[in-house]
Amino acid sequence: MKNYDYIYDIFKEILQLNYKINYKELLDIDLYPGQPILLENIFENEGITQSELSNISLKKPATITTMINRLENIGYINRVSDDNDKRIVRLYLTKLGKEKYYQLLNLKRNMSNNIFNGMSDEDISNVYNLLLKIKNNLEKI
Repeated sequence: MKNYDYIYDIFKEILQLNYKINYKELLDIDLYPGQPILLENIFENEGITQSELSNISLKKPATITTMINRLENIGYINRVSDDNDKRIVRLYLTKLGKEKYYQLLNLKRNMSNNIFNGMSDEDISNVYNLLLKIKNNLEKI
């Protein structure tokens, strides 16, 4: 088996740098790590249930409950009982939540532009394809 530790190490450094930069950027718009993915998923899937959100966010249901409570307490989301089945609670972004979502999009675009600065379209396409292969390999584990 070949040793790819040096690639793994640089990949880990990239993830750490990204986290560090994103953490600061998120704090600037009053969000914390973990919240953006929920806001994105709720925006893209209006009326999603907590269990559906847990599945697509790859987070445990108890974690999702805590995070949803926080987002609701700060006014970013609303819980609404399903019209057909009152046991089901659906999640929606509030006006403030949608504003945060659009701020996140701007952060994401700025970060992407900074990350890929100076790369050709071919370079970016190659990076994308390699990252897809890495993702697929990780999903097999």
